[in-house]
Amino acid sequence: MALTNNLDISLQREAVVSADAAVLQARGQFDPTVSAGYTQAEDNRTLEAESSVAAGGLEAVRTESQSARLSAGGQIPLSTRYNARVENTASADTFNDFNEEHVSRASVTLTQPLLEGRGHEVTTTGLRVASRNLHVSWLNFRIQVETVVQDVEFAYWDLIRARRDLEVRQKSVEAAETLLDHVRAKVAVGTAAEEELVQSESGLAQRKIARIAAQRSLELRDRMLKDLIVRDLAAATARLEPIDNAVLEPTIPPYD
Repeated sequence: MALTNNLDISLQREAVVSADAAVLQARGQFDPTVSAGYTQAEDNRTLEAESSVAAGGLEAVRTESQSARLSAGGQIPLSTRYNARVENTASADTFNDFNEEHVSRASVTLTQPLLEGRGHEVTTTGLRVASRNLHVSWLNFRIQVETVVQDVEFAYWDLIRARRDLEVRQKSVEAAETLLDHVRAKVAVGTAAEEELVQSESGLAQRKIARIAAQRSLELRDRMLKDLIVRDLAAATARLEPIDNAVLEPTIPPYD
């Protein structure tokens, strides 16, 4: 419950997710990029009189063309950039009776920096920094989880001790009230002095003050534990009820 609702853990978990995304983004600089394209065009052009005569009496010329291209490029960790491109163009017009003519081209380009930006250490700097930040985020997340678990455990047993202390203070008040009744009875029959009655009343008042302090301590311990395991304190109005008892069993060392 604490691991799910604790705000500090949630924030640290988001930091891990953000750091992991930064690593993916840094690795993305080495991802190849692929692009493709296709173009189709058609042109109809009316010839002027002189051009028509020169073209053998044609009144219009129609041209059709199609072009397809595919390219891929990227960068490797050695800082070398590469690009490969393939293109094919087909064209036909009225003059060649629409017999397609194909022109194909292919090219490969390699670019290697010689000075600035050269080498594996330069190109992978962002990736190494992001990876280290991710490792640090995981360590911080683990530390935060361990800290919260430890704090919850301490707060839980502090709450149990506060409950036991309140029970003891309540029994102490009840014992003091019983004693006060006995003293009053004795004073009424003349077997006890008034000073004993004053002492009993004072003892009862002190025990009630101690019970109030124990009650406040219990409320404080209850709120401290809720701060660790409950996301919305305004909705957590019910008091926590521990299921364990802080009972210490005495251990007897072996006798030789």
